[in-house]
Amino acid sequence: MNSVKSVLRRISPLSLTVFAVLADQITKYLVVKNIPLHGIGWSSPGELLRFIFVYNTGIAFSIGHDWPY
Repeated sequence: MNSVKSVLRRISPLSLTVFAVLADQITKYLVVKNIPLHGIGWSSPGELLRFIFVYNTGIAFSIGHDWPY
């Protein structure tokens, strides 16, 4: 039983990582195929949340967008 728990402990982080990467890539594909650039794909009532297709030229939150390539 301990070996099963040990294996699950090692597999769980890997599975979570694979799931997150796949979900990220699938949502990016769906956005590119279904929402025009700078277009609003979905907006909640009151526009509290909006999905807008934009390109990020930097890392997270555009960090490094003006760094030389």
